[in-house]
Amino acid sequence: MSQVKVIVAGCTELGNHIARGVLNDSKADLMGMVWSPETAGARKAGWCHPDPVIVSRITEKRLVYADPITYDAVRTVSEGYVESIIANVSDRIGSDAHRPDILIQCWRSDIFPKDVLDFPRYCLGIHPTPLRFGIGRGAAALNHTLIEMYDVEADELPFWENAIFIMEPKPDTGKIVETREFKITYLDNMTTLLHKVAYTSRLMFKNIINRVYYNTFDEHFIEAPTGKIMSYPHRTPLDSAFNFKHKAMHIIGLVKASTHPYSGAFFNSQIRLDSNLVYVWDAYAKERIRGGQYSSGGQSGKVVAISPEGIEVTTGDLSLNIVITSIGIDDAIFIPYELAQIVNLCVGDNMAYMQTNIWE
Repeated sequence: MSQVKVIVAGCTELGNHIARGVLNDSKADLMGMVWSPETAGARKAGWCHPDPVIVSRITEKRLVYADPITYDAVRTVSEGYVESIIANVSDRIGSDAHRPDILIQCWRSDIFPKDVLDFPRYCLGIHPTPLRFGIGRGAAALNHTLIEMYDVEADELPFWENAIFIMEPKPDTGKIVETREFKITYLDNMTTLLHKVAYTSRLMFKNIINRVYYNTFDEHFIEAPTGKIMSYPHRTPLDSAFNFKHKAMHIIGLVKASTHPYSGAFFNSQIRLDSNLVYVWDAYAKERIRGGQYSSGGQSGKVVAISPEGIEVTTGDLSLNIVITSIGIDDAIFIPYELAQIVNLCVGDNMAYMQTNIWE
């Protein structure tokens, strides 16, 4: 059988993982990629870009920018592919040479229009939740899951998995083609989880290429559940705002759920309105020292300690503080101990009144 022709939709880190897998698979041929970044935050964090190695192996016409993804964009990729392998393109217009075997959507929550869904033999989506058990439709499932895990103070989830499914006009409703389990633990944040999703997706997609190549793709599916399905709502950057009156574990959950490529958990500094967002990129909870100045009933947001380990701050908990180990102002990320020296932050100060004008 001829190689399985693949178009990857989305030059996210996940899309690049899938494309590299296709390039290294003798049974598959990468027709091209539709570059469609998910969010401004993801672009800023460098998670939405075509991999230079991939770009070097495909022609310019096979890398098309489109947001949202359209039939014209997908068709342009396929025609660029045909031009690169067929001398007399005019003789093949409208033939199966243009048609990909697989169009796979990588880390987007778009609903493809019908003409895009119908263009490839199989239009597949990736969704990192246990879809076959009716869990986790909708956007931001992993972000919500991390927050929930910390709200109940669990060390890890007993079960989680990634899924590749056949896309339909409605989101996350098609037959499930492959699943792969992965763990979510207290050591994870969104950065590590997205790498786990990329790794398990690439393994699943390799199996799918084999199934298409050997004409066994249609032999095994898992029907999507019907009835009431648990869905997660969309998240915006504003959903990652917190104040120190929140419980410590809730703040840690927000921080973990908002790491790169997302825009970061933040609190408002009340010093300056032109630069008042302070981003917390990493933190952990620490038991309050009994008998300390802020150990019981003290004001939340007070700085308890400043050391090379981080900035320890009181929260709405009577028993737990948080220790901030990575902090940012605007586009700059600092070691907290060094930032405290720059802005003259001292023990006893309130974090909400920390100086944020670091550029003067």
